[in-house]
Amino acid sequence: MSIRNEIAKNILFHRKRLGYTQKQLAELVGVKNTAVSNWENGENSIDIETLLKLCEIFEVNITEMYGIYGIQNKYSAKEEIVISAYRNKPEMQAAVDKLLGIEESDISDDMIETVNSVKHPTRKK
Repeated sequence: MSIRNEIAKNILFHRKRLGYTQKQLAELVGVKNTAVSNWENGENSIDIETLLKLCEIFEVNITEMYGIYGIQNKYSAKEEIVISAYRNKPEMQAAVDKLLGIEESDISDDMIETVNSVKHPTRKK
C-alpha cells in the first residue's frame, strides 16, 4: 500500500471514529470539504502542515497516520477504540476508573506527563 493510500485510509478512519462529516473536518482544518474527500479517496496528497493539524484533531502521532505502529502503538485495534472512547467521554471516566479499581492517587503527575509526551508529541500543553 502506498503512503498516500495509507494516509487516506487513516484520515477516513479517524474522521468517522470521531463522528465528523467531511464538511465539519474541513472547517476545523480550514480547507474545502472537497479537499477532505480527495485525501480520503487518495486522489490528492495532503501537505505536511495540514497533516499535523489532523494529527492534533485526531489525537494521534504522525507516524500512526503513515501507518507506522511499531513500539509506539502496542495496543490492538479494539484497545485503541476503548482508549479513544474513554478519552472522548470525560463524564464516564470516573465510572470506568472505579470499575477498574484505578484511583487518581495511583497515577503520579510524572507518569501522566510522560505518557502524554510519548503518545502525543504534537499536543500543546
